[in-house]
Amino acid sequence: MKARLFARLCWLRLLLAIGEWRVRRMAQAMERAHGLPAGWLILPGNAQRFAEWERQRQVWRRSTYRLS
Repeated sequence: MKARLFARLCWLRLLLAIGEWRVRRMAQAMERAHGLPAGWLILPGNAQRFAEWERQRQVWRRSTYRLS
């Protein structure tokens, strides 16, 4: 019983570590693509600010396509 619980806990920790690694890689790629300083997206609040900026940029882009 304890061995099975321990195995499930280890499996869960492995999955969480893989998820965190993937998020970190995606953040690094976004930082490189947009010229942001390394580690900027991981800091608290910056991901939300970046998402709002990206949404606004898409709106501006769509409106300029309509005007041209």
